[in-house]
Amino acid sequence: MNLSLWLAWWMGLCFIALVAYMVGRRVGKKEGRALAQAAAPLQMRMRALNDGRCPVCGTVEATRMSRDTMEATR
Repeated sequence: MNLSLWLAWWMGLCFIALVAYMVGRRVGKKEGRALAQAAAPLQMRMRALNDGRCPVCGTVEATRMSRDTMEATR
């Protein structure tokens, strides 16, 4: 085999690898977005329950307010 045939073979192989990388990257981004969309509401709810605060309007849970004020007065 001469040099030009080897060069064409390697260029073709590199092109195929680049296309495979690009396709895999797109698939991975789609999967990542789907996973994030599924996990975000659960994380917001967990944070709201732990903090006792609404993530939308910021109101504090009544029992949490009374507990915090009782601890502050001690």
